[in-house]
Amino acid sequence: ETNPRLAIQYKDNFLVSYIGGIGPHRGLDTAIQGTTEAKDQIPNLKLIIVGSGSPAVIAHLKSIIEEKDLDQYVEILGYHPFSEVWALMKHSNVNIIPHQSNSHTNNTIPHKLFQIMMTDSPLLVSSCAPLKRVVESNDAGFVFEANSASSFAASIIQIHNDKKEAQKRSLNAKEAVLKGELNWEVDELEHIPGEYNPNGDKMECFMQASRDYIKWLKRGYSRMTQINSQLVRNNKMDPKSIFTFFDVFSFFS
Repeated sequence: ETNPRLAIQYKDNFLVSYIGGIGPHRGLDTAIQGTTEAKDQIPNLKLIIVGSGSPAVIAHLKSIIEEKDLDQYVEILGYHPFSEVWALMKHSNVNIIPHQSNSHTNNTIPHKLFQIMMTDSPLLVSSCAPLKRVVESNDAGFVFEANSASSFAASIIQIHNDKKEAQKRSLNAKEAVLKGELNWEVDELEHIPGEYNPNGDKMECFMQASRDYIKWLKRGYSRMTQINSQLVRNNKMDPKSIFTFFDVFSFFS
């Protein structure tokens, strides 16, 4: 059940929302600096940052807000429950994922990308490789140049000025998640061959496969490890057999 309490507070604003963890790679400094340019053309602009994270990064972001005199345009709200966050995403004029471009962000996909795509609200992402690929291949939102405040501002202004195009891309995003290639019922589970998952078993939640795959890649393991993980999850393999395999692998490594 959603709670619109938070969203209602900003009903008179052109609302740009970031929801997620706050860390050095999230690109929130770019978004805040871009607001300096965008506010001149969008007087009721409001950027809100919802989430918790690094105290040092939060302090740095607040210092930018103070330095640029953006108290009227940018708010850092801290943690809010998902019931309020989901309503906020649905009522936002733009949902952003402004990640910096680096080796981490160019090889991972945040879960909130797909959550935002379900909201019918416009999506703006940075040009990190996986974000750009998903958005552009599905015409599902807008992409700005990572780490560029001017590019961020230009994209916000574009979305504000062309609401028809923004709405079209929002509908494309939802269609891609519900019926397109991003829907697990349309494709094999993370491209795992059907013989390894003949019943179409998926996961406890809609992003479990992505989490598994990214987790194993981060740790330097192979696709075979991910497949074995899926087999164990669905009670199609004895976990002991995996440990036996890694014992042998470790011995010869």
